[in-house]
Amino acid sequence: MAIRSPNLSASLQVYAWNPCGSGLEQFFEDLAANWKGWNGEKKWTSLEGELSLVCTTDSVGHISIEVTLFDGWNVRNVFYVDAGQLDQIVLDIKKFFTI
Repeated sequence: MAIRSPNLSASLQVYAWNPCGSGLEQFFEDLAANWKGWNGEKKWTSLEGELSLVCTTDSVGHISIEVTLFDGWNVRNVFYVDAGQLDQIVLDIKKFFTI
């Protein structure tokens, strides 16, 4: 996983597979299924805690995704997607994790 912005670049190996079925794919499938919005935050953390996502939505279909990398240090960045992009994100994640 990498976070890049004009003044910062950080990367870290992330173990995203979760045998309990609460992996990254399922997290984004839930976001896509609730594309009209939800109350509060939706959170996902990788198996070993080195990556966390916190997502919120506004009233006009924008999703805020706060990404935090942790490895004895923290790097946090927020980016935004439109609700209509979530289905493609799910497809991209499925493709990435297909062996």
